[in-house]
Amino acid sequence: MISGHTFESLDEHVAALPPLPATPSTTGVDAEPKAAALNLCEVWRRARPIALFLFSLPFIPSRWRVWLELIVESLDATCPAPQP
Repeated sequence: MISGHTFESLDEHVAALPPLPATPSTTGVDAEPKAAALNLCEVWRRARPIALFLFSLPFIPSRWRVWLELIVESLDATCPAPQP
């Protein structure tokens, strides 16, 4: 188990995710900045457990890990978890 998840639990997480809506207003080069940011946050909230799992694998070099941690921190600050 790495990062609080097993491969099986992550696979179940991915299988349970509904598909993301892909509309011209939220994806692509012509997307409005606010719509694109909302889409980025929706994708990040769904992908975060997978990213943390992958980033914690022992064969990821430590000099890469610094940049990966920065990506996670930046996306977490940009896309905070929804409040219950």
